[in-house]
Amino acid sequence: MSIGSTELEELDELDPSHWGEMCRVLRSRIGDQMCRRWIESAEVLQDDGDELRLQVPNFMHQVWLEDHFLAQMEEVLTGLCGQPRRIVCQVAPAPDLLPPVRANGADHGADGGSAADPGTGAGGVGGAPTGCGDSDPDTTAAPAGGMADPVTEPVLAEVSSADLDERLAAARLNPEYSFDALVIGENNRIAAAAARGIANSPGRLYNPFFVYGGTGLGKTHLMHAIGQEIIRHKPRTRVLYVTAESFTNELVSAIQQNRNERFRNSYRQADVLLVDDIHFFAGKYSTQEEFFHTFNALFDGRKQIVLASDRPPSEIKPLEQRLVSRFEWGLTSQIQPPDVETRMAILQLKMRDWPMKFGDDIITYLAEHIRSNVRRLQGALVKLGTYASLHGWNISREEIETILRDVLLEEARPLVTINLIQKAVAENFDVRMADMTSRRRPASIVLPRQVAMFLSREMTRESLKAIGEAFGGRDHGTVMHACKLIDKRCREDEQLRNQVERLKRQLGMA
Repeated sequence: MSIGSTELEELDELDPSHWGEMCRVLRSRIGDQMCRRWIESAEVLQDDGDELRLQVPNFMHQVWLEDHFLAQMEEVLTGLCGQPRRIVCQVAPAPDLLPPVRANGADHGADGGSAADPGTGAGGVGGAPTGCGDSDPDTTAAPAGGMADPVTEPVLAEVSSADLDERLAAARLNPEYSFDALVIGENNRIAAAAARGIANSPGRLYNPFFVYGGTGLGKTHLMHAIGQEIIRHKPRTRVLYVTAESFTNELVSAIQQNRNERFRNSYRQADVLLVDDIHFFAGKYSTQEEFFHTFNALFDGRKQIVLASDRPPSEIKPLEQRLVSRFEWGLTSQIQPPDVETRMAILQLKMRDWPMKFGDDIITYLAEHIRSNVRRLQGALVKLGTYASLHGWNISREEIETILRDVLLEEARPLVTINLIQKAVAENFDVRMADMTSRRRPASIVLPRQVAMFLSREMTRESLKAIGEAFGGRDHGTVMHACKLIDKRCREDEQLRNQVERLKRQLGMA
């Protein structure tokens, strides 16, 4: 669509860049507020006649402007100039200095709130969601001007041991989970390299960083290592680690105590936010809404976000699509189970400070027989080491097999997941996979769903709460009721009992 003659008649004498004239035309088309917020707030850096280069305050502003207004801007500018014009946006460089911190070593935000008690301040990013996709851009607040980008802080000498411990505790980080204690193999090489890059330049390279993989493969270790490395070399950076369950519980408590603003400030004033077990948000729509705005506030302020889950974003059901899309904006990386050489290296590292060590034969045996879970592998080593310290370090193969009988049996059993059970039950009962998590309640769907819950309880080590989450965010009481009901019906209904037994054989349990 070209510029109308009426619009041109209203323009004053054109300036060389035609910037002011373009803004006046767009104000009449998209409204004063939208134009001021997203277009006029940009700064003209260069105009060479063919290309107009603009500078915007942050990456989110650039994304919104390019997605919603760039085509109109270029069309208006082309009409004003009488020749095709291209518009290029770039993000303004971050400020060079951080706000000062108190001399007592505690991290503080721009408003004076501490990291350990961040809600004491009144300012900061606060509770207003920032402009991002689903928010109303007319009523959206920009990021607080006093918050500096943590990546611009000069690299300092490492903080003292006591001060480091205090800062790690305030950030909820485990000092044992460092990069030095992380064994890198082909299973986690990409994720570890990305984590190193983020620790060196938070908010710059991969934002958000979403890492996923099975239980006990090192996702939590990687997150703590990122936070610890940042605090060691940029001690004024506000780092905060939290599990999704803790975030949810704190939100519920804040609502009950009417302290919503303090809760929001505690997270939105962070420079680096690390959220573990993000799949826990599935089905919790109030929590998802709150985290959506927290994510927007941090992302818009160019703060680093790191998320971990047992599955990729698209497979977290039910999770709002707007969150799924945001989680996929940056880098998504999977951690696989380690190969045998990496498992051996993990065991050697675990024994690094032991006064006595097992020989290569025992290390090889453990690495070859415990394959799926690093946490289980390390636990087996500690269990064996405890026995050896009491009975002597010359342990026979038979003693190892006796001591680790439960672990070795668990490893020999085929890995059965809730998702695998849901697929098998859906196929057996001829229902859709989506019915496993839906809220529909016809008998033809309820029974298969209850059977899948029953099998999940019997065939996996997942808690009632985790099973409920996997079935559309149901509570543990619903799962317990389903398990009791199917157990009773199997005793009374031979046909159902045979179906359940057939599913168990199919899944490799019976």
